[in-house]
Amino acid sequence: MKIKIYMFSYSEYHNIYLNDQKRDYILVDRQKSSFNVEKFKSSVFDMVANWPNLLEDKSYLDGLEYQIEIKKDGNEQSFKFRNKFPDDIYKLTDLISEICKEFNNGRNKKPTIKSKR
Repeated sequence: MKIKIYMFSYSEYHNIYLNDQKRDYILVDRQKSSFNVEKFKSSVFDMVANWPNLLEDKSYLDGLEYQIEIKKDGNEQSFKFRNKFPDDIYKLTDLISEICKEFNNGRNKKPTIKSKR
């Protein structure tokens, strides 16, 4: 299984990658993470279960974008959100924050997002 999560905006960028056929760890911005692989996989699957494949608001020139790609057993799913997000996008931002905090010198910096919570 492969899972890729990209989060980028004018001021932030994160690239989270898992290929559990080659590695038993997650890469975060090309650095090896100690985050639990099984927790990561189950969290991603729980999140995307009811998400649409594309949401976007073209009225913003520079904004925030999330892309999620999942390849499993020959099937592929992809999700793109550009300046418009599912109501429960905070689940993704919380996951990214939790994974990335080991690389932020202990600071739990959350990705910037306009979301209901």
